[in-house]
Amino acid sequence: MVIYLLPTLAVPLFILVNDHRLYVPLAGGIILLAGILFPAPIALRRAYIGVLIVFAALVVQRNQVWHDEYTLWTDVERKSPEPFGKPIAYIHLGNYSRDHGELDKAVGYYRRALEMSPEHVAAKNNLANALEKLGQPEEARGLYEEVLAEHPDLAEPRYNLGRLAYFQGRPHEAIYHLRAVPDDSYHHDLALNMLGVVYEKVGRLDSAVSFYRRALAAKFESADAADNMARLLRRFGELGRGLMESGQLKQVESVSRQLLETNPRHRDSLFFLGVSLFHQGLVGESGEVNRYLVESHPDFIEGYIQLGNLYETLGELEGAAAVYEEAYRRVRDRDLRELLGQRLSGVRGRLVQ
Repeated sequence: MVIYLLPTLAVPLFILVNDHRLYVPLAGGIILLAGILFPAPIALRRAYIGVLIVFAALVVQRNQVWHDEYTLWTDVERKSPEPFGKPIAYIHLGNYSRDHGELDKAVGYYRRALEMSPEHVAAKNNLANALEKLGQPEEARGLYEEVLAEHPDLAEPRYNLGRLAYFQGRPHEAIYHLRAVPDDSYHHDLALNMLGVVYEKVGRLDSAVSFYRRALAAKFESADAADNMARLLRRFGELGRGLMESGQLKQVESVSRQLLETNPRHRDSLFFLGVSLFHQGLVGESGEVNRYLVESHPDFIEGYIQLGNLYETLGELEGAAAVYEEAYRRVRDRDLRELLGQRLSGVRGRLVQ
């Protein structure tokens, strides 16, 4: 028993709650084992039984304290000497209240912790989080800045300031703070994902995809980054068209290539990569991409139209006719059939000439 407890003698616990190390059950077990291995007189054995009953009752009583975090930290707050243990207890009680949707109650606990320990970092940061959720962003911002001024290397307030700046419509300030979150921080993948959100908001879709991918590389199970990548893959038909219409050919190419590294057969990425290369004059590479597109997605008619247009540009009319014929055979939409029919007739007429 003494050997088992030696580590706590060398390294004292930070708070005065020791029985989660099962001291009472351990002592009871040792008494029981001693009684079995070393038979004692009846009177002493009866004393053993009495002690075990007392210990069993204590275990039941302490189990009620350890029922959940609220009962545990309430017990800690009641028994801890001031100011050593109480601020920690108030912070945990605040966390419990916050996680159960009682934000006003959480704010009260965090403020009580700060009354006893005004420079406590966790209390300030958690109070700021709660105030932000309660719709008091300016007070939250002040607390984040206060923590960061005192501890400039801390990642959490830096991340929180960046996130808050984004939601308050200050993207450049958000980028400044989020880029400063260190690589070895727990918040690193969160900061990278948030940078992706900010860049997407300001129209830099290529940078957004890059940061979402970096977030996934930093932490593969990063749920927010995975959701953002999946959303972009779903919406790239619409987003890519918007970028093309605004003439951002290089950005279309960059985003398409990055999305294809995630999903090499992604239809819309292949299509817009081919289109952007074509409009940049990279006709040969565009043709390779378009041929792979129609091979991978044989029912995607726009891919055939783009490939046929490329062949016409190169003067390869027989290739264009073959592509339009294959698309015409597959298409069901009336307007597309009419368009393909017109193109096919035009190419055939030029071949006759």
